[in-house]
Amino acid sequence: MVTMIIKAVIPFLFTILAISIANAQSSGIEAKSNPDSLILKAYKEDQTIRQDLIKLMNKGDYPKDSLVMKMMALKKQDFQNQQLVFPLIDQYIAGSITISPDALNGAYYIIQHAEIDQQEKYRPFVEKLFKTKVINTVEYARFADRLFIKKNKAQVYLTQAYQNASVPGTYPYPLKANAKALSKELGLAENFEKEQADYKNEYAPLFLNDDEVALFGHLLKKPQADDGSITNIAVAMDGKEVARTNNTGFFAFKVKRSSLGKELEFLKDGGSIRVPVSVASDQDWQAITVN
Repeated sequence: MVTMIIKAVIPFLFTILAISIANAQSSGIEAKSNPDSLILKAYKEDQTIRQDLIKLMNKGDYPKDSLVMKMMALKKQDFQNQQLVFPLIDQYIAGSITISPDALNGAYYIIQHAEIDQQEKYRPFVEKLFKTKVINTVEYARFADRLFIKKNKAQVYLTQAYQNASVPGTYPYPLKANAKALSKELGLAENFEKEQADYKNEYAPLFLNDDEVALFGHLLKKPQADDGSITNIAVAMDGKEVARTNNTGFFAFKVKRSSLGKELEFLKDGGSIRVPVSVASDQDWQAITVN
């Protein structure tokens, strides 16, 4: 009986293997014959799921669990797109396939939403896309700034902003002291000024010299607590007040690297909350959320 079962199963396994090989070969043929359609399809999915996420967050009263589910779906979609598109980019770089400018632009967005190691790998590819005008100046600036931000470095072109999903308001990540001049060199002076004008008062961007670092973030309200529990709270470092929270619990300030303390202290009635500070020598800022 066992022998008969084995004899019956073996052909079945070879059939599955043959089908898998055939599917893989078919995918390879499809990639070589029509990489444009595969990349453009991935690009469309990339944009659609992000538009859905923005619509959800703009509602303001969205259920937090729905946001979590949408973010998980986004991560899954990004992974699937990268698994499909990155091998095609590699084949294009090697010269084994051709890709149209429109599809190359779509591939840029798949890279833009990848992890930093993949972005670093394809940085020369993105720079070539910019030089050959496949991506425009703003698209290149977003890529460059995103690389800076993922390393906790100051951005240059004012394209990246910090947002805590629990509270309203966006804050531009800190900028290099000469960011405005560098943006002008790239032809983005008007864009820079427009973006800067959108951030006012406590949300105004911080410009950092090489010897400065920035700390920013939120003191979040406890469930059932009133807004007074997070508003106008003193933020201290080494016993000295360095900032105060606004009505959403947001704070931001900069200090000299040499004066950076080891912790922040949020001075509340009846006690304080201490949070460790850690900005490496090759970093420019730290984002802090206090629950």
